Amino acid sequence: MSNEQKILNILEAMQGDISAMQGDISVIKSDVGFLKDRVDTIEAKIEVLMENDEEFRENINMLIEWSELAQHTVGIKLIKDEVALSQKMLGQLITSYYCIKCLSSELDCEPENLEIKIQEFKEQGCALFL
Repeated sequence: MSNEQKILNILEAMQGDISAMQGDISVIKSDVGFLKDRVDTIEAKIEVLMENDEEFRENINMLIEWSELAQHTVGIKLIKDEVALSQKMLGQLITSYYCIKCLSSELDCEPENLEIKIQEFKEQGCALFL
């Protein structure tokens, strides 16, 4: 096989890869559109709850405050789910909040199990995770 034929074969294979990638890009764009719609829906629901539910509003404001202030010894800013999970797993009166990795060490479990618990609490409608 000549060098020209080898190059043509490589180009044909690359063209197939490019077509597959274009298909993947289309799927990703569709997923992004869906996720943007979901975020808009969730934001609208939160807005309604913030306007109409005093307890919900207080919990959200408390979580925002804690997430802005709470940092564990590893020196990273915690996300609200980490603050909420620390409180849920260790008690509402705790004064130290943990990132997922440190909390898993504290509780002697795998970080993946804590990620699962976060999803479960959200699905149960736990106000700390809204």
